Amino acid sequence: MEIANTLYRGISYVSILLLIIFLLVRPLLHMQKAVHIYENNKNGQNVRENLGKLAKRRDELGALALSLADMTEEIDRYIEDIKMRTAEKERMGAESRKNSLRDKCSHRRIQ
Repeated sequence: MEIANTLYRGISYVSILLLIIFLLVRPLLHMQKAVHIYENNKNGQNVRENLGKLAKRRDELGALALSLADMTEEIDRYIEDIKMRTAEKERMGAESRKNSLRDKCSHRRIQ
């Protein structure tokens, strides 16, 4: 009887451990993989596609996956906005330098 109880407890512990791994650890590892993919290619859409079914879950892990996908896409939008603003400032700076140089040249001709 003691052996049966020990075996039953052991099976219960292993079952609980497998359940925890399947329900918690596996989805977290999947999200970690999605983050590493994003680190390498900086494409939030790929993160959303990679998370796929996980982001559709109706629990905390699904909400976390959806937030992660949204966050990476928002980071992409910020990066694009910064690139556009930087390009505009560089264009304005170049135009300003060009105008300044032209003003200096025309000022020298007058004298």
